[in-house]
Amino acid sequence: KTAQIGENEQKIKTLEKQVDNLKKEAEGYSGSKSAAVNSLMKASSIYMNDPSNIEDMKNALEAVDLDTFENGSPEVELRDSLMEKIGPQLAQPYYKKGAEEYKKKDYENAVKDLAKAYQYNKKDVTILFNLANSYKEFGDVDKAKEKYDIIIREFPTSQSAASAKTKLAEINNTGGSDNAGGTNNADIESNVNNADNTNNAGNTGNTKKKKNTENT
Repeated sequence: KTAQIGENEQKIKTLEKQVDNLKKEAEGYSGSKSAAVNSLMKASSIYMNDPSNIEDMKNALEAVDLDTFENGSPEVELRDSLMEKIGPQLAQPYYKKGAEEYKKKDYENAVKDLAKAYQYNKKDVTILFNLANSYKEFGDVDKAKEKYDIIIREFPTSQSAASAKTKLAEINNTGGSDNAGGTNNADIESNVNNADNTNNAGNTGNTKKKKNTENT
């Protein structure tokens, strides 16, 4: 227990140092970039004061697109550190909402919420697979293909990777027409019922997630 406390204190010290570095860099920022970075630093400060205050961190980051930060920048370093700590918890409500919207065939909003969930938790292949399916059903074939490709590349031994290959073949064979792959709403529903199991970072060998991901 003592070791865990020491580890948590070290994580917070690392976060404090990253925030301080970003504050210096952010003095030269302006416009939407400045607003986004300030929101990220606000969420980080909330975490340092109370790591359990997920709701306030969620609100601080609501309007921020975390994927717009430039690779190698101090804001990316801080973003990645923060998401490692709270990303799965932040992703959960967006995942649940997006999955429910998918069931209702509200694919436009399903894409928005599942994309937000994926911003927060890029290690969960279930989120990514359902986002790809949502893009497909919404008619954004290019985005769907992009996400299926990521699944195949980053989770090569997962069941989702095999399913993604099938989806890509269906898109290529049909030109991406609506419902070409017969995506099943039951896949999403199953994931909603087991959403709490998706909070931990995904990996290529997660058999529990395989059962909850897709039966396509």
